[in-house]
Amino acid sequence: MGYFQRGCLQRAVHSFVRFSRRRGFVGVLLCLYAAAAPTWMQAGQERDKIVQDRIATNLRWIHTADDWKATDLALGKLWLQMACDYADEEDFQRAEDAYSRALRLFQRPSSQREYAYTLDALGVLYHHVARLKEAESLLRKSLAIFEEIHEEAGVPEVHADLAALLLNEGRFAASEQESTKAVTELGGLTKPNQRDLIAALIASSYAKCFQARCEEGIRDAERARMLASQKSSKDSLEVISALLAVGFEHWKNGSEAEGDRSMREAVTLIREKNDMTSAMLIDSQLKVLSEYAVYLRERHQKDKAREVEAEVAQLKETKRPDCRNCTVSVMGLTASQK
Repeated sequence: MGYFQRGCLQRAVHSFVRFSRRRGFVGVLLCLYAAAAPTWMQAGQERDKIVQDRIATNLRWIHTADDWKATDLALGKLWLQMACDYADEEDFQRAEDAYSRALRLFQRPSSQREYAYTLDALGVLYHHVARLKEAESLLRKSLAIFEEIHEEAGVPEVHADLAALLLNEGRFAASEQESTKAVTELGGLTKPNQRDLIAALIASSYAKCFQARCEEGIRDAERARMLASQKSSKDSLEVISALLAVGFEHWKNGSEAEGDRSMREAVTLIREKNDMTSAMLIDSQLKVLSEYAVYLRERHQKDKAREVEAEVAQLKETKRPDCRNCTVSVMGLTASQK
C-alpha cells in the first residue's frame, strides 16, 4: 500500500474481504446475468481495458529497454506494475512471474526498499490463492528488510498483512499481536496510511471476537468503519469490509438486529459496486456473499441462504478456472469451530 498504489490486489482490504489492501468485497441475481451487457459489467469492462492497455504499454517499454537504456530499478518498477495489473485481472500465473522478475531486478542494495515491497505484494498474492506457508515466509522476509532499513511505512503494512493471514489460519492470538503492532506503529507516524490502519483494525476486531472478546472487537470494527467512511466513498471496499466486521461481531455478541442490518448493508453495497475491474469485482462479491451465506446458515435462514449460495455458485463460474476456490471465509471459521 505504501510504495505502490494498492489497487494491486486491493482485495484486501486484505484477504478476508482483501480485507482486501487491498487491498479488502443490484437488486436480485437475475439483474446481474439476464441482460447482455449489464451496467456493472460495462463499467468493469472499461476498467479492464484501462488495465490491459497499461499492460500493453509497459510491455512495449520493457521490450525496448535497450533503446532507452533502462536501469534495473526502472525495469523492476515496470514489472511490479505489470504484476499488480495481472493480479487485478486474476491472471495469477503471469502475476507471479512478473513479481519474480521484479524481485530479480531489485536485488541491488540500493533497491532493498522496492525489494521488500515486492516481497510483501507477492506474499499477499500467495495468501489470496491459499499458498499460506509461502505467503507467511515472504511477508516475514519483507518485514525483516523493512525493519533493517527503517522503512516506517512498510513495517506496519506487513504487520497488517500478517494479521490477515494469521486470522485466516485460525491463529487468532498471533493475528491480534500483529494487528496491535500495526495500529501502534501507524499511530506513531505523522501521516499514517489509513488503509493499513483500517485493515489492521478489522483484523484485530475479528481476532478478538474469535477469542470471546466481541465487545472489544466491536470497538475496533466501529473505529474502522468510521475511518473508512471519512476517507472513502460509501461503497469502498474499506467501508464494506468494516460493515461486515461490525455485523459479524454484533451478531456474535448477541445483537442480532444490529448485526443483520450491517451485513445486509454490506451485501447491498457490493452488489451495486461497479468501479473495479471485472475480475476484482467478482472476487469481492464472492467474498462478501460467501460470508453472508454462512451467516444465514448459522441463523437457520435456509431459504435465503440457498438463494445467496446460488448467486455465489454462478459468480464462481465466471472466475478463472485456476482460482474458483481461492476465497477464504472468515464466517467459515465460525462453522469450523463447532
